[in-house]
Amino acid sequence: MHMLTDRAEVRPGDWVLVVGAASGVGSAAIQIAKHLGGRVVATASTPAKRELATRLGAEFVVDSSKADWPAEVRKVTNKRGVDLVIEHVGGVVLQSVFHCLARGGTVVTCGATGGREVPMQLWPFFVKQHRLIGSYGRNRGDLKATLEWAADGRLKPVIHQLIPLPGVSNALELLRSRKVLGKLVVKP
Repeated sequence: MHMLTDRAEVRPGDWVLVVGAASGVGSAAIQIAKHLGGRVVATASTPAKRELATRLGAEFVVDSSKADWPAEVRKVTNKRGVDLVIEHVGGVVLQSVFHCLARGGTVVTCGATGGREVPMQLWPFFVKQHRLIGSYGRNRGDLKATLEWAADGRLKPVIHQLIPLPGVSNALELLRSRKVLGKLVVKP
């Protein structure tokens, strides 16, 4: 919510790229962007993850396991690019999303599991007037809105599995395997 309504703002008709559609951030971002009137393109690496993205409201889903996925995003937008990217991986993925942006587009990022250091091509960044915005946490208004959206059904959590606390090592292994759809919930 914070990334899509506070750090940046989705307007009706905006093209929004959601990276990692089957993650917790991605699955929520697809739903929020869609309800705000965005045209959602998502990335996902497996058929099950791509199917989840479609079920959540993505109009288009590109296969992020293919090296040319940014070209697929541009193709979907008729070479224009997206207005907003919701990114939470970092590393090479953050570098790649700039190839998906329209002139004047914005990237909002909140993670670095794929790498904390990212070399950047400065020339196209300022020539195309791109924006890179960091997002960490939330504010009271975002939390209230998120809870209201969940209460009225606009935002549905995607829970892969409930795991008892003694099984937390299994949860970590599931996450490392990259087969989780949504979130794992550890139950004390």
